[in-house]
Amino acid sequence: MQVLGSDMAPAEARGRFFGFWRLIGEIGGLVSPALFGVLAEQMGYSVSFALIGLCALFTAMLLAFSVNETVSAETFSAVASAESADVNRAAPVISGPK
Repeated sequence: MQVLGSDMAPAEARGRFFGFWRLIGEIGGLVSPALFGVLAEQMGYSVSFALIGLCALFTAMLLAFSVNETVSAETFSAVASAESADVNRAAPVISGPK
């Protein structure tokens, strides 16, 4: 997600994007355990886990259908072929004393 945000945010606003990204993450980490505990106490653990699963599914679907790919197929294939060329390149042969 950070790479996606880095690709989508303008260069001059990337710091602000990452600041908000961390703020939202920290607020979620602070609120979600308390919310889960209250729901588990009132409605049971199965409802709490189901709600977390539904929220995760909703978020994944929202991202899958609303965010465009940031790397073109041409760029991806060029990077992949360059990486495979580096991997397939033979290591230099070091011969010891004869």
